[in-house]
Amino acid sequence: MLEADIVRRMVAALNKLPNVFCFRTHGGSFQMKGTPDVLGVAHGRFFAIEAKRTARDKPSPAQLYVLKRISRSGGKTFVSHDPTAKEVISWISTLPES
Repeated sequence: MLEADIVRRMVAALNKLPNVFCFRTHGGSFQMKGTPDVLGVAHGRFFAIEAKRTARDKPSPAQLYVLKRISRSGGKTFVSHDPTAKEVISWISTLPES
């Protein structure tokens, strides 16, 4: 399964949850290097998710930098290694309401 398929599945599952809205980003020359795959809001909190196909796949230095900047600014971040999106749904449910 491609990472793009995992991200599409993740976005579809998250957008079915109450009080959650997210969208997929598309890398390219007009997007900042390291931008996470999914950006959104859950229960009034901004979040960013970097999707990886397997646990062996690690975020790049640029991706780690952006995730750290988002965290330091008060956003919530997550690196997912689950093609079923179950771990992301579980993680979203732990976010406190703002």
